Amino acid sequence: MAVDGATAFNAAVAEAQVAALADRAAITDVVTRYAIAIDSADWDGLASCFAPEAALHFPNRDLVGPDAIVAYIQSATKGRSWQQHLIGSIAVRIEGDAATARCGLQALQVMDGAPDEALLTAGTYYDRLARREGEWRIVDRRLDVGWTGTFHR
Repeated sequence: MAVDGATAFNAAVAEAQVAALADRAAITDVVTRYAIAIDSADWDGLASCFAPEAALHFPNRDLVGPDAIVAYIQSATKGRSWQQHLIGSIAVRIEGDAATARCGLQALQVMDGAPDEALLTAGTYYDRLARREGEWRIVDRRLDVGWTGTFHR
C-alpha cells in the first residue's frame, strides 16, 4: 500500500508527540526518584539521578558531583526515624537534549527520639537536566525554601 504525503506527515507528527511525552515522563521520573531515594535511603538510586558534573544548591551550601551530593544528604537525613519528601506541580520544558523543570516540595521529617515532633519544609526545586546516553539526568538543582518549621502533635 502506498503512503501519501499527508499520512507520512501525520505519522511523523505522532511519533514526535510520543517522543516528547516519553521525555516528559522520564524527566518527571528523575525528579520523583530523587525524593523516593532519599526517603528509602537508596544512595545509589539517588546518585543515578545526577550527571557526573551535577551541582545541587541548598540555601546553606553548594555541592558538586553525585558523591558529594549523596554524602551530604545522607548526613543531613541521619537521625530521622521517618521522612517523606513529596514532589508535585511539576512543570517541564524540553529543548532537544536539554530541559528545565520546576517542582514543589513538601518534606516531613520525624527525628529519632522525638516521635511527637516533626520538621516540615516547603519549597521549590529548579532543575536543569540533560539527556546523556539516552537517560535524563539532573545537571543543576536549586532548592528555594519557602517555609520551614517544627510542629508537635
